[in-house]
Amino acid sequence: MNSIIFRRSTRVANRILLFRNYDIPPITQRTPSSSAALFSTTDGNGSSEDDEPLPPLSTLLDREIKEETVTNPIEMSPEIQELKSSLMKTWSIQEGSATGSDGATVKMFKTDSKSGAKIVLSFHCQDTMDEEPSVAESLFGAGGNDDDDDEEETELSGPLQFQVTVTRMGKVMRMECTSEDAVASVDGITVLSSGDEDKEKDGELYRGPILDDLPEDVREALDEYLREDCGIDEDVSAFVSMYSDYREQAEYVRWLNDVKKIVK
Repeated sequence: MNSIIFRRSTRVANRILLFRNYDIPPITQRTPSSSAALFSTTDGNGSSEDDEPLPPLSTLLDREIKEETVTNPIEMSPEIQELKSSLMKTWSIQEGSATGSDGATVKMFKTDSKSGAKIVLSFHCQDTMDEEPSVAESLFGAGGNDDDDDEEETELSGPLQFQVTVTRMGKVMRMECTSEDAVASVDGITVLSSGDEDKEKDGELYRGPILDDLPEDVREALDEYLREDCGIDEDVSAFVSMYSDYREQAEYVRWLNDVKKIVK
């Protein structure tokens, strides 16, 4: 157990050092628009303490849409544009619902030139994970300057869960993965054969071992396979984390407009 804890601590430290090589733009934390403060204090019936009635829902939605598209317009950063252009030389990138019909999922396709394996990477824009606080933060809090409370809160992209499938020799290997600090790692592996879809749906398929129980060298070799053979390198890992944040903003605006069409 101690070796596993030491290995995890070492990996996290190495990831942080590696991630600093990327000029990752801070992600703006979505906060209520300034006008929302007028209606932030309500009683149990949804009315403000001053008995001011809420505006129509459609009006509030218009306010939020304006906040997201005019005041803080959605723009793809130069870093994401550069990464995407570079990756499209070896990957085919399929967008989701903002420009297609695949929901909020982005898929990337490639064929390994050596083995002929077909590789598909897919991620959902809302599969970002909350980062666990450090021991110091848990004991003493995050700290910070109280004078900065009025400034807009920002944070870097958190860890992102994604899936990689490798199809070869009539078998499909599905890897559940995490991208954190521009480094990809394997969390779980399931192997399917043709016709296993029903077994998986019924819960009869073997889901694979708990990877933390495997020998350390096997676990490290799996991570290396993901990076070297599947091509999920530092650039891909950084891209999926950054692009998921960008896409989540686009999907949020789309959601606002869809809700407005129904309630107005």
